[in-house]
Amino acid sequence: MGQKVLSIKRTKTGLSISAGIHWAEPGKCLSVPVNGEFGLSSSDLKLLQAEVEQGIELRLCGRFRHPDEHWLQAVIRRNPKLVGVEQPALRELPAWRPQDSGRRWGRGYIDLIGMDGLGDIRVVETKIADNKDEILILQGLDYFIWAQAYDDALRTRLGASTRAKFEINYVVGSNDGNHPKLSPFTNALAAGLDAKIRWRFQIVYDWQDADRQPDKVRSEQLGPKTLPS
Repeated sequence: MGQKVLSIKRTKTGLSISAGIHWAEPGKCLSVPVNGEFGLSSSDLKLLQAEVEQGIELRLCGRFRHPDEHWLQAVIRRNPKLVGVEQPALRELPAWRPQDSGRRWGRGYIDLIGMDGLGDIRVVETKIADNKDEILILQGLDYFIWAQAYDDALRTRLGASTRAKFEINYVVGSNDGNHPKLSPFTNALAAGLDAKIRWRFQIVYDWQDADRQPDKVRSEQLGPKTLPS
């Protein structure tokens, strides 16, 4: 269901292993330092395993079972044809980006990227219907710029030709059978995009039922540069 419950990072002295639901608030996830000389103790291993199991339980049927973008992205990643993407579909693809803070560079993630049936490259930005994000259009543009910067690496990774074009796919997950309500700023921001930029909206319906009723999940692709009404 798309929620991270285990991660391993390199440190100056070895590793740091984090287990359990990766909450946004610092300190809520168990983190265990592992010294490169002594390794991971059996007691710490048991603690980490218990946190992972608890995190899975929270996500599947506990208090963390609420619809979010991670869940929607996982559904799309398992069935990327919902958004017109063939395999391989790359989810949360890491990319370096400039920072406004004192650090010059930071790590960001493109929600999903892959090729469509015509061999063009789709850069996917996901949102759920009740998130009326005022900068949705700009986030997709941000991803589009990253993809342009990594042009050669992406074409090699996806096996895309030099003629393949990039397109922003704004994918909104709806679970009530209706078109999502977008921010009132969306129209103006979309109108401000350069005419050369290819973009479209897609709506994925009933995605929360993907595990129980996978055949129920469907998508609607709107025309090029057409907003949901």
